[in-house]
Amino acid sequence: MGIPFSRRRRRGGEAAGAAAGAVRRPSSSASGGALPRGEGEQRPCPAWDPPLEAYLSTCFGPPAWAAMKAALAVPPAATCVRSTAAPGPVTGGELTALLAAAGAASGEGAAFSAAPLPSLPGVALIRANQGAPPHGPDPPPPPPPTAGVVIVSRAAGEAVLLGAPPFAPGVLATTPGLCAGDAVAVRAVTSPKGGPPGMTRGCVVADAGAAARLAPVFLGTGELVQPRAALFGRGGTGPAVHLTHRVHPAPSAAAWVPRGAGIVQHLASCCAAAAVGVVEGGVVLDMCAAPGAKATALAAALRGRGVVVALDKSRPRLARLEALAVEAGVGDVLVAVRADATRLFGGGGGGEGGRVVLPDPKRRPWAAAAAAPPPNNPRALARAQRKAALAASSGQRLSAKAAADAAAAGLDVSAGVGPAAGRERRGGAPPTSQHPSPAAAALAAAALAAPARFTHVLLDAPCTGLGLRPRLAQPTTAADVSRAASYQRALFRQAVAALAAGGTLVYSTCSIAPAENEGVVAFALAAFSCLTLVDASPVGGDGRVRLGGPGLVGSGPAVGGGGAGEQWLPDAAAAALVRRFNPASPGLAGGDTIGFFIAKFRKQEEG
Repeated sequence: MGIPFSRRRRRGGEAAGAAAGAVRRPSSSASGGALPRGEGEQRPCPAWDPPLEAYLSTCFGPPAWAAMKAALAVPPAATCVRSTAAPGPVTGGELTALLAAAGAASGEGAAFSAAPLPSLPGVALIRANQGAPPHGPDPPPPPPPTAGVVIVSRAAGEAVLLGAPPFAPGVLATTPGLCAGDAVAVRAVTSPKGGPPGMTRGCVVADAGAAARLAPVFLGTGELVQPRAALFGRGGTGPAVHLTHRVHPAPSAAAWVPRGAGIVQHLASCCAAAAVGVVEGGVVLDMCAAPGAKATALAAALRGRGVVVALDKSRPRLARLEALAVEAGVGDVLVAVRADATRLFGGGGGGEGGRVVLPDPKRRPWAAAAAAPPPNNPRALARAQRKAALAASSGQRLSAKAAADAAAAGLDVSAGVGPAAGRERRGGAPPTSQHPSPAAAALAAAALAAPARFTHVLLDAPCTGLGLRPRLAQPTTAADVSRAASYQRALFRQAVAALAAGGTLVYSTCSIAPAENEGVVAFALAAFSCLTLVDASPVGGDGRVRLGGPGLVGSGPAVGGGGAGEQWLPDAAAAALVRRFNPASPGLAGGDTIGFFIAKFRKQEEG
């Protein structure tokens, strides 16, 4: 049986399709209302690796796992937005007003509404209004079979489910004869990468029936914005379809969140950053910081005094992180550092350090403080002490060299990040600059120079992402989970080495696999007698916020089968201290979240 599409592209493809009479060009008007999930349009759950699925089913029980599996195929019910508005943090109510105004201006104000989350300051949730167009309670019939079809990639389909429009680079194929203004249905493939075997970008699919077989996920209907030639032409960009009706109600982040006012961030992710409990003047390490949502939240909590050292191995990712920090108004207290977090202080968590690349002084003059040598004589040390004391008493900034000398001498220079007289912003925080202050750069260099110098550490570990949603394909295997857990333990050793006595360490993942969560906590408690498990609930405006549920107790099967199994948390008391976010359980005020896990530790004082 031949493939139901042609590899002819652009004008030739359209001509061939039109000659075959596969479809008729539909009218540019489309029926209104929500789209049904009737027969033939049920969103399929992605296939999972059988050993991995057997492991998860055993861990959670078949009914709970079936519910989680179904939830992971669809987006959360609410979109969470965290304030990043400079010059200072805003309340949830203020953020809600900003979001509502932007939503009304975009024309989506009748379909969605924003509400503050009182328990987490500066956080708001956007939800669909029941019965409001384009998501009414009485769905019309599905689009007629003569409608054109646009097929997008798996990644583009997941973005559309979260509220984005279908962009031209994500379009893989269309039915023939389409012109701008035509009514089309949008469908997504479920292949992990690219299209089905044999499909190349720009293919012409014979008809709507063939499109449904090749791209089983129905996303919505709308109006084609660009003709085929523009979609697949060189440099094609911009929205491909204006969606008038979506299967899943989700607001457009670009329309609802004004630039510089907030950032779309999962609710569980906001909780992880809040659980760190950063205080003014802290020296904070974000070990796996890119893309930077949590790092900027940590930096905002410093109120302009202290430093967040944000690590990543990739220069491009660090550049984007720095740009986000500037946009969020925390560029003066966030230092982006290129480093392999598994080698900060040697492979075993101590001894010689691995490769750490501090910001280049030639590219960023403020970083010269980090490269300055320490005072090598009593007079220089006394001078550094005097200047540090003056900064602490007057609130003036230290010069780059003075900050570096004081930090290298082991002095507290966090006061040097403070504002000059008369220049404070709302909440007592100083005005921000485009780059980290000299004192922040010096603090970063001093903290990275030896173990046990950070007051707070966030290890939001690289993981399999098994809790992320929606997922139209799930290529992760049981072997991937085993490798991820091993890597997370290596990172954890470095996190403990970096943490100062009395400091706090937060470990989090966006995976539902116990091997990456409770298994790592059990490893940490067994391997590091200096660690104590403490309550991981975030500190909100009204005290402890009990979002999420308890962890798993006892032991479970080894991921992938075989072996002696894996250890989880020792008892119910320990399980109540961690926070496990189940994607199938309703969250605060009826919302739900991605799958997520948070654990918090305190390092005991030596002696």
